[in-house]
Amino acid sequence: MALLVVLMITAMMTMIAVNMNDYGLRAFNRASSAQFHQQSKWLLLSMESLVQRQQLLPLPTDSVHLGQAWARTPQHLTLDGNQVNFSIRDRQACFNLNGIAQGRGVGGTTETKPEAESPIEVDTDAKKPPMPEQGKENNKEEKTSIAYSQQVFQHLLRTQGLDAARAQQVTFALADWIDNDDISRSGGSEAAQYLEQRPILVPANRPLLDISEFRVLPGVDQALYLRLKPLICTLPNQNLRININTLSQAQAPLLSALFLGEMSVEEAQQLIASRPANGWNSVNDLKPFIEENHGAFARAKTAITLTSDHFELLLWLDEEQHSNRLRSRLQRNRQTISVLSRQYGFGD
Repeated sequence: MALLVVLMITAMMTMIAVNMNDYGLRAFNRASSAQFHQQSKWLLLSMESLVQRQQLLPLPTDSVHLGQAWARTPQHLTLDGNQVNFSIRDRQACFNLNGIAQGRGVGGTTETKPEAESPIEVDTDAKKPPMPEQGKENNKEEKTSIAYSQQVFQHLLRTQGLDAARAQQVTFALADWIDNDDISRSGGSEAAQYLEQRPILVPANRPLLDISEFRVLPGVDQALYLRLKPLICTLPNQNLRININTLSQAQAPLLSALFLGEMSVEEAQQLIASRPANGWNSVNDLKPFIEENHGAFARAKTAITLTSDHFELLLWLDEEQHSNRLRSRLQRNRQTISVLSRQYGFGD
């Protein structure tokens, strides 16, 4: 009996010792992880400031292109013996979702365009099925013109495989989500479109803060969102200004959409591939490629720029057992750089 008691006591002491050792190891790992993330946080913030000073501040105000040092990716710098990797993305090489209201004002009236400019047109009779595409022929039926930025977005959606009716639905849903009234462009109340969603949503009636908000709109499924993700962004303004000197060939649908489909995606890819190493010097350099429709070129010029003031800086620090990441959204204003937002531990 005494031997059994001794064995039980020994087993209990062994279990307690194992648990104490396990707790001690976990406490050590927690402390080590907390120390790493605290140190890496300040290291990433220091690197953010260093990259701003070395890569972005020296950029000329009138020209930003992929031939400059900031566009090399990925890059790395060493600070206090730690190697930090980083890459910079131009946030004006994408469609600003908040620019969907450009030309009509948030909550304003719809802009009308002359027929010669061949705007995308909206059927006044919602019960009629969408008409088949007729190329560049003029449609003589009475229609209602919409803002240029909305036309561009509809063309962008069409390049992603959407038909005209669904492209119009998504565009109007986005514009209704941003404007400051409760009147839907498709008729009725804006909030009525979201009553069947769980949880029930109401339109924000403010500019988008992140492209993830776009995912909740009617007609936007996961497949469409993932296809559009490299082509869209949200800026803290309602301007549609796309830097054609930083577009990649994968972003050719943006260039095609700016010309309202008068330039095909394939033609846009070829044009981007033939772009000079230091970018185009003038928007007029594109004019020979769109001579057939001067109206489309004139309107595209209002949205095309050769410089950028918004950037996204991705920084990451990887060690054997720990890693930390920082996504910073930056805005350039002449010779100053402002941080609009920071996100730690970003995903894709």
